[in-house]
Amino acid sequence: MVYKSIFSIVFIILIITSCNHQDYKQGEALFELHCVACHQKNGEGLAKLYPPVANSDFWKNNKEDLACIIRYGLKDTIVVNGQEYSMPMAALPNLTEYEITNIINYIDYQFYKKDTPTNITEIRKQLENCDRK
Repeated sequence: MVYKSIFSIVFIILIITSCNHQDYKQGEALFELHCVACHQKNGEGLAKLYPPVANSDFWKNNKEDLACIIRYGLKDTIVVNGQEYSMPMAALPNLTEYEITNIINYIDYQFYKKDTPTNITEIRKQLENCDRK
């Protein structure tokens, strides 16, 4: 009886932790599909054309806008780590809020070692409040 309880607890823990890990894997696959061409696999960007998402002051300072930027793109000139970037970022309007959340969580985990994921509710709120001039 005790063994069944211990087995059940271990099984539940494995399921929960593998689900969390799976989000990062999905985010990684989405990042590779939609973002790597410009931001590169290592997140360091492409020369002076496309900004880094790794070690990026823009990423850190604009968390409340990231979902909108991913969904609707970016046409403005931005400054990242002291470097100006004016190449437009393509919109990804077909990504779901879950996919956008997974991309953000993957970047946070991979390049910033943040192990507390962004909540889908936060991403929904961002997407509802996008400034789409």
